[in-house]
Amino acid sequence: QITWDEAIEIVAFELNRVKKKYKNKAFFAGSYGWGSAGRFHHAQSQLHRFFNCYGGYTKSVNTYSYAASETIMPHVIGITYRQFLDNHTDWNNIKDNSKVFNTARSEALELQNLIEVALATMASAKNREESRGAHSRSDYPKRDDNFWLKHSLYNPKDGSLAYRPVKMKPLSVKSFPLKERVY
Repeated sequence: QITWDEAIEIVAFELNRVKKKYKNKAFFAGSYGWGSAGRFHHAQSQLHRFFNCYGGYTKSVNTYSYAASETIMPHVIGITYRQFLDNHTDWNNIKDNSKVFNTARSEALELQNLIEVALATMASAKNREESRGAHSRSDYPKRDDNFWLKHSLYNPKDGSLAYRPVKMKPLSVKSFPLKERVY
């Protein structure tokens, strides 16, 4: 058993040692499977904030399963996982021989929907040059109500974006006043 001061000293020493020897890319702060640790709300966000203040870190993109698929697919089927997803048999062509429920068809529909939503989210986030709510960009840390107080509309046919204004006087509920979120 050690004291808090000893624990902090050991952690600080190791952080400095790793940063000096391997740079910030050696810090992995990307686990997606953490739950809340008691009253310490959302441990992963706290870890990201800490390492951002410490100069950056390496994080995961997507899930481990997806990353493994991205790596393995070119060796197994000769094309990238993205190409496979773009060119897989679409759900309209999956034959329904079931008298009750076709799970393959519904799973294909769900996958197609997940891909559409992911593409819309990525395109909208890339274009939105501000931070607002859960959308946070280190290159645009402030919200910009003058330019970005609008909804992003994604067209899946050509990947284009359009925008429509936010209704500030809704018909059936009271409007919330604009204010920046503070954490």
